Amino acid sequence: MMLENLKNEYPVMPDEIRELIEREVNTQMKNVSIEKGKQAKGAYWKKAVSAAAAAAVILTLGTTVFAGVKLYQWNIEKEGDYGLRTGVVSEDSSGERDAQEDAGAQTGSTAPEEIPVLSIEASYLPHGMVAADDGTEKYYYEATPYRGGISFAVTPMDEKLSGENLPVRDTNVIASEALTLQGKDAVYIEKQASEGGGISFDKKIYIAYPDYWQIVEMYIGEDVTKEEAIEVAEHLKVNSTGETRPYAGQDTWGSSQSEEPQTVDFKFDAAAGEMQNLHQIGEEFQVMAIGATEESDWEKIDCLFAKVTDVQVADDFSLLNEACVDSYLKEALDDSGKLVKNKIHYMKSGNGIDSLDEEIRVEEVNQKLVYVTVEYTNTGDKELRNVSYFGSFIGMEKDGEEYRFYDRAECDGDEQTDYAVYDSIGRLGEMDYFDVLGGEMDKNYFSVIPAGGTVTLHLAKVVNEDELDKLYLSLDTSGGAYEFKEDALRMGYVDIRQ
Repeated sequence: MMLENLKNEYPVMPDEIRELIEREVNTQMKNVSIEKGKQAKGAYWKKAVSAAAAAAVILTLGTTVFAGVKLYQWNIEKEGDYGLRTGVVSEDSSGERDAQEDAGAQTGSTAPEEIPVLSIEASYLPHGMVAADDGTEKYYYEATPYRGGISFAVTPMDEKLSGENLPVRDTNVIASEALTLQGKDAVYIEKQASEGGGISFDKKIYIAYPDYWQIVEMYIGEDVTKEEAIEVAEHLKVNSTGETRPYAGQDTWGSSQSEEPQTVDFKFDAAAGEMQNLHQIGEEFQVMAIGATEESDWEKIDCLFAKVTDVQVADDFSLLNEACVDSYLKEALDDSGKLVKNKIHYMKSGNGIDSLDEEIRVEEVNQKLVYVTVEYTNTGDKELRNVSYFGSFIGMEKDGEEYRFYDRAECDGDEQTDYAVYDSIGRLGEMDYFDVLGGEMDKNYFSVIPAGGTVTLHLAKVVNEDELDKLYLSLDTSGGAYEFKEDALRMGYVDIRQ
């Protein structure tokens, strides 16, 4: 679920904000160690365990030589029962080739100063799979847009191609296999699939392109079979665009895998003084937004005020505009049009090396639709255009003088539980539904708010019924749906508990 290369299934924020958030998440999620119950996006973020902390037993699975390029080979080693070290290494590691280098021989085993920018095209796709329309190298089934399918990434090979210090690249690996695809060596990896609903990415294929000094990574969803994924890889077209980028400063195959987990200080608690801007239904307050005016195409707006005027709860989608209901939402309905029960799986994390994740228990809860009406008023004397908006449905509980983000896994009463996953869509977090479309991307923007004018927006979220009494709304556009953010605290949350 934590694949940063996949398009968020929720509405887009302004590119400038989304890029900042993605950079922060990419930094935080690179081998992050998070305490129990402190997983941002509680259902999906798992604790990362340092490979160095696990008892390592390394077994060689196999070594293959790149067809036509004798200087390089995949090194595939197993660590423990479920850890896998993979990497491209050079044959000159024996020392014999080092002597040739000393004599001035050209081995071709050192990284170039520039590497080509690559284009990737899947010339074969399984039936029903289409290319994403956002210009990225993603493919998904039409029935499940922007979820599952296949996504591609490119990573530079390491400067020193040595098999001595390969990091654990993958954990929770239940199967792996060396392949030859289009004459190029590759590795197929299958990982433990997550419990619960949704579509996890449980398979990968790594294909080495030593002539480009890069490795193409295929992330493969549960909805794609191994056979279909290999067929896609067999017909993959990877070519240089003619452009180059500097090799120096790139996150390479090895450098992107830190042996020691970083500890990130997520803010899940806020003192009562920080929560002084709590708002009630019907109370107007200033919101921070970005939009356009006559003088500028992109600026911060300080004349926009919002007010939640109504909150309704339903067990179907009769309140919603059918034209704004996507297939993701519809998956939560039964044949009669009612919300199904949500099956929640409470999980214990394995270390990914000697143990896999384990299901502790399962429970079923009812789901409800929370439907919120918000009025936005432009108090300024200039027309506003392409104004972004966003809504997050937050779970909070007050403990003494502190407010705490609600985490279902932390509050289940079982010390073994590390995280929870869900069969249906009911959970706290970013809005599932909105009914105003605007901006260049026809997404979550107000196209025009006249000077002194008011526009009405409806937001909705499917949540678990037993979480309704913990529900707050954040209209912060900077993405603070899973921890307290400075902007959200400054603007304040709306108490919409039911």
